[in-house]
Amino acid sequence: MATALQQQLAQIAKKSTDQLDLKAQRAQHSKSLLFDPRVAANQTFETIYQICAEAFQELCLLDARFAPFAANLFSEQSKSEERINLTKKENEELDQIIDSFLGLVSSRLLLRPGLKAVEWLVRRFRVHEYNTESLVLTFLPYHANPVFPTMLSILPKTLPPTLKFLQPYISSLSCPPSQALVYAAVNNPSFFTAFNTYVVRTSNLGHHSVMLLQFWAGVMTPTINGMLDAAMSGRADVRSQRQEDLLLRLVPVLQQTLRIKNVPELFLGSCMIICVLVSKTQLDDKVLDSLMDAVSRGWTSQTVDQGLSTVAIIAEERQSLKFTRPVTKALLKVPALETRILELQTKQHTGRLLTGLAMTSLGEVATSEAFDLIENAVTSHIPTLPQKAAIIQLLLSAVSDLQASSEAVASQERLGRIFSALCQSSSTLPLVQAEAARLDLSLESLEVQLQISLDPSETLALPSVDADTEMMDEPVTTQADQLDEALSSLPQNLSKDYSFVANADVSPFNAFARAFLILLQQNKDLDQLLGKPVLHGADALSSPTYLTFLARLWTSSYPIVARVSALRSATALLHAHSSTTIDMQALTPFVLVALADASEAVRKVAAGLLIAITTLYHPDAAKGKVNDSIKSWAAQSIYAAASPKSSLTGPSAYKVLSDALVPSLEECVLDPSQIARVLASALNGPTQTQPGHPSAASVELKSTLRTSFASWLCEHAAEVPLASVKLRLLSFLSPVGKAASTGRVQTLVPSLQNWIQSDLQTRSASCASAHVDVASVDKAYVDCLTSRTSEELTCLRTLASGELGQSASLSTLAIQRFRALWPTMKPIAQTSAAAFLLDLALDDQSDDISEARQSEATDLLRQVSMPTEVLSSLLESVPSIAQMEDKPPASKRRRTSRSELAKSQSINVADLHNVIRRLTLVLELIEGSHPERHPELLKSLFHVLSELQHYRMQLGSNLVYLQQLVIGCLFSIVDSLKQNPAVKVDRSVLRADLIVECVRTSTNAQIHNAALLLISSLASWAPDLVLHSVMPIFTFMSNTLLRQSDDYSAHVIDQTVSRVVPPLVA
Repeated sequence: MATALQQQLAQIAKKSTDQLDLKAQRAQHSKSLLFDPRVAANQTFETIYQICAEAFQELCLLDARFAPFAANLFSEQSKSEERINLTKKENEELDQIIDSFLGLVSSRLLLRPGLKAVEWLVRRFRVHEYNTESLVLTFLPYHANPVFPTMLSILPKTLPPTLKFLQPYISSLSCPPSQALVYAAVNNPSFFTAFNTYVVRTSNLGHHSVMLLQFWAGVMTPTINGMLDAAMSGRADVRSQRQEDLLLRLVPVLQQTLRIKNVPELFLGSCMIICVLVSKTQLDDKVLDSLMDAVSRGWTSQTVDQGLSTVAIIAEERQSLKFTRPVTKALLKVPALETRILELQTKQHTGRLLTGLAMTSLGEVATSEAFDLIENAVTSHIPTLPQKAAIIQLLLSAVSDLQASSEAVASQERLGRIFSALCQSSSTLPLVQAEAARLDLSLESLEVQLQISLDPSETLALPSVDADTEMMDEPVTTQADQLDEALSSLPQNLSKDYSFVANADVSPFNAFARAFLILLQQNKDLDQLLGKPVLHGADALSSPTYLTFLARLWTSSYPIVARVSALRSATALLHAHSSTTIDMQALTPFVLVALADASEAVRKVAAGLLIAITTLYHPDAAKGKVNDSIKSWAAQSIYAAASPKSSLTGPSAYKVLSDALVPSLEECVLDPSQIARVLASALNGPTQTQPGHPSAASVELKSTLRTSFASWLCEHAAEVPLASVKLRLLSFLSPVGKAASTGRVQTLVPSLQNWIQSDLQTRSASCASAHVDVASVDKAYVDCLTSRTSEELTCLRTLASGELGQSASLSTLAIQRFRALWPTMKPIAQTSAAAFLLDLALDDQSDDISEARQSEATDLLRQVSMPTEVLSSLLESVPSIAQMEDKPPASKRRRTSRSELAKSQSINVADLHNVIRRLTLVLELIEGSHPERHPELLKSLFHVLSELQHYRMQLGSNLVYLQQLVIGCLFSIVDSLKQNPAVKVDRSVLRADLIVECVRTSTNAQIHNAALLLISSLASWAPDLVLHSVMPIFTFMSNTLLRQSDDYSAHVIDQTVSRVVPPLVA
């Protein structure tokens, strides 16, 4: 056991600077990042300073922020400065300067000048001993680089507790993995604190780098995750204490990092850590509020979207819906906040964000923008029903608190508009009624206070029979009078073949629909209307009038009770004739539309109606087949007297119903979108249905039946004049593949053409009566077109170019459809489409529609992935200079000399400019398509480079941008070919002389550099093709580049010499 004296002597030896131990001093002096210890030991400080000062000057040229360090760390005086001779205060000041320099040089440690500069700090100021922590943290982002073990080799034997985790790696001089750093940050509080302090200090000084901040975020995010996992183990009181300790260590760091402005990487890293923190642990609202406040105060225009996403995540974890006032003010200052929230909703939940913002802004900052936000919140689909109920409760309280003032009048108008929107929605009206009842309010009292009408029946009212009825002198005062008036105003003479779905005329239908609704409101027997002879109910299976009235009713935007009653009436009629054998396929499309209704009650009754339709086929009990001669209901009269013959026979219709539709009705009742999936599965067949798809099982229709079924759907979609039904049937057809090709070509394409060519006012009126937007029908039509047939692609082209329907919206829809179909097109179709879109993008018309079309086409060309065949075709579509020359007649050519002929050949300048525009766009497309993936374009690009010389002479312009594009693409291809020798390319197409010509004839330095780099790359890949051009290259370099002093020119010279000279010598 050591004596007390020995222990004291050991402590003194530990702190000794070895001033008298020459061997120890020599060992200390040999510590170096650059040199072998034996070499470093013999170097003088003068020698070291010369090497490092020169590197420091290079750093100053790269970044002027290094210049102040020339007065201290890299001054002449520093050569003789010894830290052991400095006072404690002077050493502390020196430490601050060293820390500042290390933070700034951190991003350049992999550059030779950066490492040399740090070498001076190691050799002169012994930072590896006095500033060990700062040095290690500076090198830590490069822990996987060979420079890191070199740095470890010079560290002292005894490390501070912060860095104890590096001891095993110092022994083996190996790189620590990322997991080791994360483990150290989780389990070593001193390292965790030191690392965060270093990042905050460096960022505050403005010495941060993107690499440092990305490394920090990459380490801290799994670190926080690991800390939270560790804190969740043990007893409840232990877990609570651990979480509190973690928050005390982490929250101050986050608040500091979020306060640093104009460092977006630091802000994004902090947001990542916050998201992990709030999603993995239950935090008090006060903590969440402080984090939310810090994020909202720290975001900038660059980081506002990421900050908004983080605030939304925090809001989802809070107990309270209302936000603090500072957070609300910060959110309301965000430009286009509503649009940003809607975009964010596609990626994450934003319901509590929008709800909290609406609730807080109502009470705290009730501005016009706040009311707009509240209105959008309660009418949008983002908040849940309970969240909307909370907003409505506050709105009702705000109505009760209205006072007689100018501001209150404005608020009253805003609140009135909000409540009108709420009462017009079937989803929010019950919420208003429930919350009002809970507060002992009635809709009538709200009407008095807000001075508006909130009667729910008005929002569901049917249009009147005609204008005369609307303007009656004496209003109907009793329900009986109202019903009598509605029944007496019905049309009395409808032919037996009259169909309510044969046209979009609303007058006769509205009269019957109004009477139907009044009977429902008064709880009267519907037979008072449905039993009238004018509807031919007794002959309903031979006349379309009765059932088409009900079908139009249940497919329109009437109250749920009306749609359900119409379906029940139709089902009851079919049950009453259950013994009759009849094919009701003409009614089936309307039932399919009802199965896609948003109301489950409607879908449930529609399922029953479809089963009733199926039972009327009465298949043979033994064979399960339907008679081929089965009678069809309304086959020739449902849409018009000359309705086309159906593509679906009676037995085929039964097969579709019994095998594909009826077995899936239970799922269709539960999900309104299921019927579309069932139809797509049935029509596409099991091979095209994804495994595990809800409708993938038990749907096995023959290909001929699928084709007939698809054609039948196309016929109904094309023929039906009701916009709402047409829209739904088209949406059913959109995901259908090959089976619908015949129907699309023969039916849908002509129908689309007729629809677009029809009068816009007629289309608008038809859609307005069905509460459907014209643009929605246009889009549904276009979405049905595919790339399977030339007729469909031709139709898309006519729409995109404006030949069919001169409309910007139609052109946009067609071009967007091209974008969606592009991956499914065959190369030949892609080539044709690309040529068409290129012509469209280069259209020289200047009206608004044409400009919008050009922009859409250009964006599409830039965004899609083009194969080599398409790119090659686009290049070949650019005319050469020879093709553009206006050549004289043959007789004159024989009488003129060659020089005279050259003079006589002229080129239209306007045409040449158009060619340049075309070539520019094509080259930009090639550049954006990764030219290294298309080595086959090598020949065409050299041809373009040759043509550019002719274009230059004709235009008198250097065409610098085009030359850069061509040379850049060539360089990418050649560089790729060097790395992939297995790729076979015809080297005879290489034209080094053209590249040399570019160098010699251009005055642009960028062209010079790019061309020389291309020559260098060619020399190392195909040296025999470059040797004959060596002399012009070196002559040019001696006259131009050698006289320039910039780094890039030096790089070009180095590459050229190192790659061209070896083949020449060999």
